[in-house]
Amino acid sequence: IRALIDATRKIQRNFERHKIDLLPIIFLRNDVYELLVVESPDRQKEAKVLLDWTDPDLLREIIKLRILSNDEIINAEFDILWRRLCVSHYKGEDSFEFIIERSLMRPRFLLNLINHCRSIAVNLNHNKIQEEDIQKGLAAYSADLLTDIHLEIRDIFPEIENLLIGFIDSDSELSDQDLNEIVEAQVMNKSQTNKVVDLLLWYCFLGIKHDSEVKYIYSTNYSLDILKALIQKKSDSVVYVINPGFYPALLIHD
Repeated sequence: IRALIDATRKIQRNFERHKIDLLPIIFLRNDVYELLVVESPDRQKEAKVLLDWTDPDLLREIIKLRILSNDEIINAEFDILWRRLCVSHYKGEDSFEFIIERSLMRPRFLLNLINHCRSIAVNLNHNKIQEEDIQKGLAAYSADLLTDIHLEIRDIFPEIENLLIGFIDSDSELSDQDLNEIVEAQVMNKSQTNKVVDLLLWYCFLGIKHDSEVKYIYSTNYSLDILKALIQKKSDSVVYVINPGFYPALLIHD
């Protein structure tokens, strides 16, 4: 990555000699960028722009624009548009909130989940996504999500082969002791346990219970230090929560 950055600087200088403005942009996954920053002595030299998503309303806007681009309606409220596509509630919960909660606040995952549900609805000749379509679509999406996050974690921690599989058939809420037992069964060296837990928090596989809600990494603007400070404050009473997007794939007990 450093070589790539140096190459873009060189290309930029070559263009500037010909009086041509060039602005190189390098897109990096956030966890890869964090590793780069930690290992770089001149970490403030490059300008950065974060593309993390923390606001559910922005994800609503993405879906609204997608629907409008394929609909004859010029403009309408999101709820009206969404109800043309999907039932308003799933098991008593707002259906879009239910889907967002399982998207890890990533637009790509959000679209994947909706597409899975829509495909099921189309195959069953439903005029819009029904509750059973959401249930079946979630099962297919969860399997894809498990694979994607497993591969991302393996990029960072290649010595762990089946970290997420170790959580199969577990409870959705885990004490600190329960979590450590699962992780330690997967790692070669117990001294790596804290590092692995940090990765699980970073990738939104795990959140923590805080008052009446669950805090994931995106709840703290992707600041792992803040999330860990909350964990430290709760000490032994901390309760870890597995993201519900993984429940079907890992047979998690809700």
